[in-house]
Amino acid sequence: MRWCASHLTRLIAVALLTGVVVRVRAEETSTATQPAVSEWADMSQAYDSKAGVGDAPVDKLTLPLEHYESGRVRAVLRAVQATRTDDGFVRALRVRIDLFDEAGQDDGVIVAENALFNLDSKRGYCRGAVSVHRQDVEISGRDLYWSMPQQRVVVIADARMVVKDWKRKKGDKQ
Repeated sequence: MRWCASHLTRLIAVALLTGVVVRVRAEETSTATQPAVSEWADMSQAYDSKAGVGDAPVDKLTLPLEHYESGRVRAVLRAVQATRTDDGFVRALRVRIDLFDEAGQDDGVIVAENALFNLDSKRGYCRGAVSVHRQDVEISGRDLYWSMPQQRVVVIADARMVVKDWKRKKGDKQ
């Protein structure tokens, strides 16, 4: 009988300690910092909510997106078909964004199946297959975010990068 009482006391103690540990662990996970929201989350949400969908599509759209201080074009969006809405969004299909240096020379291209561009914030989001081609590198994948103010392009999924000429010195042109 003594062994049974001693064993029962130990079981109760273990159960109480286990309950305390589980409760502490639950509080730790609830106060842990959550992962930061991606910088393209709002653009992805706008894409999903059909931002930029209009009634009158334009075929073969050409739209300058950004200019240098000198007035020269830095980026031009070309699309097989696009719509523009009053809220500042352009939604486009089969997109090509030509990039130029300040001298007006070709500086690269972004190609995407579908794109949403916010003219006010100068940010874009592409869904589907995407690629970025520049003189020394090619990047491809699925889904893309770009920000002109930050001069930033992010291939979101399945990214593949090919460096064309590893030995070329910076500033050398072909």
